[in-house]
Amino acid sequence: MVFRVAVIAVSLWCMSFGCSNQRELAAANVEKEMEITVTSLTPHCGGMAPMPGERYPKSAPMVNFTLDVFTIDNKGNRKEKVGSITTDENGKAKIILPVGNYQLWRPDKLLSLQEFMDTNKTGRGDNYVYANEECFQKWKDTPDGEFKTYEDRYEIVYRRRCYVGANPCMEYKGPAAP
Repeated sequence: MVFRVAVIAVSLWCMSFGCSNQRELAAANVEKEMEITVTSLTPHCGGMAPMPGERYPKSAPMVNFTLDVFTIDNKGNRKEKVGSITTDENGKAKIILPVGNYQLWRPDKLLSLQEFMDTNKTGRGDNYVYANEECFQKWKDTPDGEFKTYEDRYEIVYRRRCYVGANPCMEYKGPAAP
C-alpha cells in the first residue's frame, strides 16, 4: 500500500512538473521545429495473390499532401490557422511553431458541407453507396491529427479500405477483384 502511494505521488509530481514546464516554455514564446509524417496503409484488395514476402497492409508515404495547422483552445476546439505543411517524397514535412497544442486539418474540411461532400464522392456508378450528410459532417468536423509541441515528431496514418480509400462515408458494393 505504501509503495502504491509513493508511485502515485511521484507520478503526480512528474506530471505537474511537465505541465508547468510546458506552460513556462509557452509563456517564454519558445519555438520548436516539428517533423510531421503522413502515411497511408492500404490492404490487399484481391486480384493476383501477393508475392511471397509481401506484407499487407502496405505502408506508403503520402507525397505532396497538404494539411493546415491550427492552434486549439483548452477544450480542443480549432482556433487560429498558423500555417500549412506539404509533405515531401518521404511523406515528411517540418514546421516551426511556438510551444503549444495544435490540430492538423485537410484543407477540404474547411469547405461548406455540400462542397466537401461533392469533393469526396469520388466513386461513380451503381457500385458505390454513400452515407447520409451526418456521416460527412462528422468526418468534416474531425481533425486529421492533434499534437503538442513538446514532442519533436508526430505521425498521421490514413487507413484505406478497398475501392474507397480513406473515405468513411462511402461503401463499395460491386464485384470483388478476381
